[in-house]
Amino acid sequence: MSRSSLKYLTSAVVASAFVIPTASFGGSKMDAPAESVVISSPVAQPVDWTGFYGGVSLGYGRGVSATDVQRDPPPGPPGWLISPSVSGATGSLRLGYDTQQGGFVYGGLLEANFGKFDGSAEKNPLIGGPAAEPRASYSNLMSIALRAGPVVNDGNTLLYGRLGLSRAKLTIDNIAAAGPWQDLKDSKTGTGLNVGFGAEHRLGRNISIFAEYNYHDVGKSFAITPASGPGPDWQVRGKGLHVISAGMNFRF
Repeated sequence: MSRSSLKYLTSAVVASAFVIPTASFGGSKMDAPAESVVISSPVAQPVDWTGFYGGVSLGYGRGVSATDVQRDPPPGPPGWLISPSVSGATGSLRLGYDTQQGGFVYGGLLEANFGKFDGSAEKNPLIGGPAAEPRASYSNLMSIALRAGPVVNDGNTLLYGRLGLSRAKLTIDNIAAAGPWQDLKDSKTGTGLNVGFGAEHRLGRNISIFAEYNYHDVGKSFAITPASGPGPDWQVRGKGLHVISAGMNFRF
């Protein structure tokens, strides 16, 4: 083989070494790396208890014990002590404001109850014959209180205690419907401690439901003087009230 032929063959081999791989890569399709798909779940909005609210509730209450009404001065025959037991349904309206600091909520509220807790004692011939049916009733129950407690359940539920003051009017009526001690009726307003606890759960941004227990120390002691006749005074010893209720709050 001549020197020129060998030079030509060598050039052809070298050229082939570069052309063949280039053609191979050029003819193949290089897929671009697939982009990663990120699926994000909706971010829950934090529950905020700060703000004003108004609410309504229905409940039931009864006296801590019977309201004592006794001839003054005691002692006397057993018939001179009468003890009406009171109970009844109630509804309420409330207005309040809460502030949230981290996982703790505190605030205050005003509440007005509409309803009457009343009852009568057993008829007793010693205090006016068979027509006498002494009655006691507590009405116009109102409260002003502070409440505070932690939030649980991802901030949707508030557990709280309640502390404040309550007042209610105690009325004693019909102690003696016959005899010399007629018109024995009087009323006084008692004020005392309000202690309670409850739980409130958010159903949405502006609506929540709650259940609550409260003790209202609204017992009032006072004397009743007959409006007519020479009859004796009577001493009334009022008692507190237990009230349970459930209702709904609306935030604004």
